[in-house]
Amino acid sequence: MTEEVRILDRYQVYAKDGELVPLPEFLDGIRAVFDAAEAEARLESIVANNLVEVTRNKLIMIAADVVDIVLRKNEDYQDAWQRQGIQGTLARIADKLCRVEVLADGREALVAEEKLEQTLLDNIGYSFLALLWLREKGVK
Repeated sequence: MTEEVRILDRYQVYAKDGELVPLPEFLDGIRAVFDAAEAEARLESIVANNLVEVTRNKLIMIAADVVDIVLRKNEDYQDAWQRQGIQGTLARIADKLCRVEVLADGREALVAEEKLEQTLLDNIGYSFLALLWLREKGVK
């Protein structure tokens, strides 16, 4: 059974028959069929066999969030990153890293609406833009 199951993300599982099953429903099904010890052993095996794929899918979801944020902000800022070039983008990354330090240390930020996760997503977005700028200029 464990070889035929793929955990796609925190919401769904791809079972052997090609059916997408909500993860909670899948877990309940395992627990209903097997005694507690066997169910836990099977679940641990499924998770262990799917760690790379689960991590991959989580990273894809984060990247999709970043792309969405970058596209929305880019429209608001009207491609300012292109006018500022790589130096402007790197300056934004440096600013965001300073903010990460403040937030990670638990210090109170004056702009309370921007939480640590949002700051990290912004930093990844600026890194994406820096890479895009480098690739467009043919710089390796």
